[in-house]
Amino acid sequence: MPHIKAIKNKNLIYPLLLGIITFSAYSISINYQFLGCFDDNGYITQNMHLTFTFDNIKYWFTHACVGCYLPLTMLSYMFDYAIWGFNSFGYHLQNIFWHIVVVITVYKCFRLFDIKSWIAFFICLIFAVHPQRVESVVWISERKDVLCAAFYFLSIYFYIKKTMSCSSKKNTFPILSFIFFIFAIFSKPMAVSLPIILLIYEWNRLVASGEWRVRSKKQRAKNKEQRAVISEQWSVANKDNDQLTVNNKLFITQRDKSKGKREKTYNQSTINNEQLIESNQQINKSTNQQINTIRRLIPFFIVLAIFIPITLITQSNIGAIKSSNSILSINRIFSVIYNFFWYFSQTLFPLENTPIYYPHIISIYSVLEIIIFYLSIIILLIVLYIKNRKVFLSYVLPLISTYILTLLPIIGILRIGSTDHADRYSYIPSVFIWFSIGLFINKLIYSKNQTKILLTKKRKKELILILVFYLITVIILNFNYQKYWPNQYILFSYAASKPKPIPNILCILGDIAITKNDYSKVLFVAEKLEKETKNNSLSAFYRASVIYRFDRKKAINLLIQILYSLKLRSDNNLDRHLFYPRALRMLINSFSYTGNKQQTIKYIDKLLEYEKINTLDINLLRGTRAEYKNNYKKAISFYKQALKLAPDNIHIQNKIKTCLSLENKKNSIITNSE
Repeated sequence: MPHIKAIKNKNLIYPLLLGIITFSAYSISINYQFLGCFDDNGYITQNMHLTFTFDNIKYWFTHACVGCYLPLTMLSYMFDYAIWGFNSFGYHLQNIFWHIVVVITVYKCFRLFDIKSWIAFFICLIFAVHPQRVESVVWISERKDVLCAAFYFLSIYFYIKKTMSCSSKKNTFPILSFIFFIFAIFSKPMAVSLPIILLIYEWNRLVASGEWRVRSKKQRAKNKEQRAVISEQWSVANKDNDQLTVNNKLFITQRDKSKGKREKTYNQSTINNEQLIESNQQINKSTNQQINTIRRLIPFFIVLAIFIPITLITQSNIGAIKSSNSILSINRIFSVIYNFFWYFSQTLFPLENTPIYYPHIISIYSVLEIIIFYLSIIILLIVLYIKNRKVFLSYVLPLISTYILTLLPIIGILRIGSTDHADRYSYIPSVFIWFSIGLFINKLIYSKNQTKILLTKKRKKELILILVFYLITVIILNFNYQKYWPNQYILFSYAASKPKPIPNILCILGDIAITKNDYSKVLFVAEKLEKETKNNSLSAFYRASVIYRFDRKKAINLLIQILYSLKLRSDNNLDRHLFYPRALRMLINSFSYTGNKQQTIKYIDKLLEYEKINTLDINLLRGTRAEYKNNYKKAISFYKQALKLAPDNIHIQNKIKTCLSLENKKNSIITNSE
C-alpha cells in the first residue's frame, strides 16, 4: 500500500510541479503589450470578427487569418476578447495555460513509454523553459503553436492509451484521439504530420511485440524448409499406417512392433502439425492486428487528405506559395540540409535566438561543423544497424522518422512565406528530440525490467548534476530572452541588432522610431539597410525622413532621387510600408513649405494616381490642389466632404476658415475693381 501511494503521489506531484514552474517562468510576460505592427493587429487589435456571434464563428470556419486556416485558434481569441477586450493580460494568460497543458501531456506520454518519472520530469522541464519556447508562448499571435501542440500531444496520449488497454478487442477506434487530432489541425496546419506519427508508433509497437516480424531472407528460407519437413513427415506417417494395415493379418508380430513405431511417428507428426497450426494462428493474429491498425488510422488519413488542399489553397491565395517554390534548386537543397542541422543544434545548444523572423541562411556555424554533424549521424546509424538490426528498426529508425516528418512542413522543401527557420517552428519537432534523450537516459540507468540500476551511484549523481546544470542554463537564457518582448520597440531593436536582419524588421523599427522622434534609431536603421541588405533606396528614404524633420529644402533633392525606385516597388506590390506615397507626401509638404505651388500640385496629382489612398485623403488632396489654383469655392467643397468623415479634425476646420477668408478677399477685390 505505501508503494502504491508513493506512485500516486509521483503521478500528481511531478505534473503539478511542472505546471507551477512553467507558469512562474513565463509570468513576467503576462503584462507585455500587443505587438501592434506585426500580426497581433491582424489577429486581434484590428480584427473585426472577434465578437462571439454565429456569423463570426461561421466566418472563421470559412476564412483564413493572416494566411492560415485556423478556426479553433480564432475562437480562442474570441473567448479572450469576450472577457478581456483588448487587455493583453488575458491573452498572455491563455497562451501560458496551453503551454502548461502541452508540458504536462508530454510528461504523461513519456510515462507511457516507461520512462522513469524523475527523468521525464527533468526532460519536460527543460522543454518547458527552453528559450526556443519564448516566441511561441510570449508572442500572442503564436497562440496557434501552443494550442495545436496541446491537442497534438493529447491525441497521441489518448491513442496510445486506447491501443494499450484494448489491444485484444475488436472495437479499438480511439475516438478521443481522433477528436483531438481534428482540434489540432483546426488550430494550425502543422498538425498534418500526426497520422504518420501514429503509423510509425504502430510499426514500433508491432515490431517490438513480435506481431509484425521482420525476417531476413535466410530466416524465411529456413521457415519454408521446416514446413516442407513437417509435410513430408506427415506423408510418411500416413504411408506407414497404410502399409501396416495391409500386412496386419500376415504379420501379427511385426504389427505389434510397428504399432509402437507408428504411434511414435504419428505422435511426432501430430506435434509438428500442432506447431504448424500454432504458427498459422500467430500469422493470422498478426494479420488481424495489422488490419485493425489500418482501420484505426484510416479516418485520420481521410481528414489529412481533406485538409492538405485547404492549407495549400489558403497559402497560395496570399502569395506565400509560388509556383517557383515547387522546384528544388541547389539553394533550396542547401536550405533543407542547413535547416535540419540548425533545428537540431539549436534544440541542444540555443545560441542563436532571434525573434519574429530569421534571415535566409545566416549561419553561426561553419561548413566544416555541418559536414562533421552529418558524417557523425551517418556513421552512428550504420554502427547501430550492424550491431542490432531489430533495435535499429524498432527504436532508432522510428525516432529519427518522427523528428524528420514533423520538420518537413517547415524545413524548406516547399517554402511557405519568407522565413527559412524560426524558433516557433521547432515547438512540436523538438519534443521528439527530448523524448529520444529521455529514452536513452532511462535505458542507460535502468535494466530492461527497470528493477535494477545499471549505473553506479556516483555516475548517477554526475548525470543528475549535468541535467540540473543544463536546466539552470536554459532557464537563465529563457529569462534573458523574455526581457526583449515587453513591446514592439524593444523587440525590434533587439532583432535589428542581429547580423543581417531582414529588411522588414528594420523597416518596422524605422517606422516606430519616426513616430517616437528617435532619429538616432532611424539613422541606425538606414545604416543597417545599406550595409546588411544592400537596399540603398530604403536606406535613403529613412535618411530623408530624418532630414525632412529639420531641413525640408535639403530633403527634397534626396526624395526626388529615390522616388522612381520607390514607385517600382509599389508597382511590383513590394511596398508593404507605403514608402512611395509617404515620399510623395513629404515632397508635397516640402514644396508647400517653400511656397512652390506648381511643384506641390504636380506631386499631389501623382499621389492621387495612387490607388491605395482613402476617401478622406483624396478629398484633402483635391481641396489643397484647388486651393493652390485659387479655386477656393471648390476647395471649400472638398474640405467639407473631408470634414464629414472626420468631424473633429481641427486642421480641416482651419483649412475651411482660411479658404472662406481668401474667397471673401477675392470677392472684395473683384467688387472694388468693378
